[in-house]
Amino acid sequence: MTENLPPPSAAQLQRRKELRTNYTQMMFGDDTRGRLLRATAVVVSRHGTRACTVQHILDQADLSRRTFYKTFSSLEDALNSLYQVSVRVLDQTMRVAVKRARTPLGKVIAALDTYLEMQIIGGPLITALQREATYVNSPLAEHREALVENFVELIESELMPVATLPVDRDIALSIVCVAEGLVSWTGHKGRFGDQDRVRIRSSLVTLLTRTFGIPEAESAPIKTLE
Repeated sequence: MTENLPPPSAAQLQRRKELRTNYTQMMFGDDTRGRLLRATAVVVSRHGTRACTVQHILDQADLSRRTFYKTFSSLEDALNSLYQVSVRVLDQTMRVAVKRARTPLGKVIAALDTYLEMQIIGGPLITALQREATYVNSPLAEHREALVENFVELIESELMPVATLPVDRDIALSIVCVAEGLVSWTGHKGRFGDQDRVRIRSSLVTLLTRTFGIPEAESAPIKTLE
């Protein structure tokens, strides 16, 4: 039950504030591009990436088709731009959170926390964009791959040097894919919420500590989100 969830920590609330601020500033400007991106975000939240159309966006933005095609070359271009900004917001906020963390495990979990917070902030929009990015032929795929690669590199640089069990890059990649899969499955079943965040976070912290042979005690302070 959601009433049994622990109250958000100060760091968690700060992370949410930063995500919301960065999301608004970077995605929703007042110029024509910003209006179109804002309209695209609303339409994708309602219809998903496969059912939305340029006309849906025009109706939402109250702009002409000519204006749309002066800004974006196609619907796919608009979707790609929307996801690119979302990934940039996530990456920027994640880097700040990682810098604040004090331990190797803390840095990885700080990145994970930011990723999970993004699911709550982005709601159906981020769920739809992430699902589209899993298609190999989608223009969004390259941004997802870059995000995955950054996460893998963080695990490699922070946890591999302190691991007490044998690990390699494929194991790091597997953990990132597990995180992505759990989020995707949860988003497919319904809106991602705090209860989902806590559950997935707990599972992944356990996976990280046991895979890399890090004592469980080292993960305990991280529960308050450094």
